[in-house]
Amino acid sequence: MEPLSDQELIQEVREGKRRAYTELMHRYQERVYWVARRIVGGHEDADDVTQETFVKHILRSVSFAGTQVSSPGCTGSRSTSRSIPYASVRC
Repeated sequence: MEPLSDQELIQEVREGKRRAYTELMHRYQERVYWVARRIVGGHEDADDVTQETFVKHILRSVSFAGTQVSSPGCTGSRSTSRSIPYASVRC
């Protein structure tokens, strides 16, 4: 069986299929992490930025379909003493 394309996975996320969200995370998490790490410098901040990136992207993707999705590990609003903007996320 051939792997689903990113577009197909996003459509499945819109349909509420958690497996598709997990697959997208596995495909792109490391790349997003290393970009974030180069920008913010530290491991913990890079982890936070990576999670926020996926949560925002997935929530934005599904909002067009009118579907509500909860993301694994979502903890709600985030704040930091650094000047990195974090939006409040409700899952």
